[in-house]
Amino acid sequence: MVGFIIKPHTAAYLLSFCFTFPLGFFLSKNLVWIESNLPGKVQLFRYFLMVLSNVFINIICLKLFIEVFNFNAVVAKIFTTSIVICFSYTNQKYFTFKVREPIHK
Repeated sequence: MVGFIIKPHTAAYLLSFCFTFPLGFFLSKNLVWIESNLPGKVQLFRYFLMVLSNVFINIICLKLFIEVFNFNAVVAKIFTTSIVICFSYTNQKYFTFKVREPIHK
């Protein structure tokens, strides 16, 4: 029998993702970006793309700041989080939950 071993921190991340992804989408859709008139499945797909992008931006920025620029890990995380917040807000406002202009005939 071949097993697949997941490290504890990876398992914790995957478990938290199972809760934060649907909760984050629900809150964004129903509390923050309620004026969006895109179909829900389009919003969900775009939200998923945005979350994946945020994960990759986090990884890339942390590696860049810590391994290339030799920043302290805490300072690197502060800069990385600031970048992800700006990217996420802009992405959600103008892509994931944008308001489509009505077509006038």
